[in-house]
Amino acid sequence: MEGEKSINEQTLEATITYLEGLPTGTSTDSAIANVDAWEQKLRSENKPEWTDIADELKNLKGFLTAGRLDGRAISQSLLRLGELTTKSASGADTSIANDLRKLGKWLTKLGESLQ
Repeated sequence: MEGEKSINEQTLEATITYLEGLPTGTSTDSAIANVDAWEQKLRSENKPEWTDIADELKNLKGFLTAGRLDGRAISQSLLRLGELTTKSASGADTSIANDLRKLGKWLTKLGESLQ
């Protein structure tokens, strides 16, 4: 139906909104839930272009659930996710390409803030 958004657009917009409003003290559980939801969503799409992003999300989840948080590893993972997400925009449907670029920018910004 016209005017309705696909799950991909809704998920992208929700994640961008989440990142834009991300307070400094956001709980790790909240971040893990968001990462987990994205990993599952990308794997369920069963598209090769999402595999690298899903794999990096799995890495990030591992860093976030480790007994001791490694800021450098988390930063590098976020930077990689930013790069992969931005790159994926070039081959994406036009309805989500701009949101992918925006999300990639936010992931990169988050990664840089941890360096």
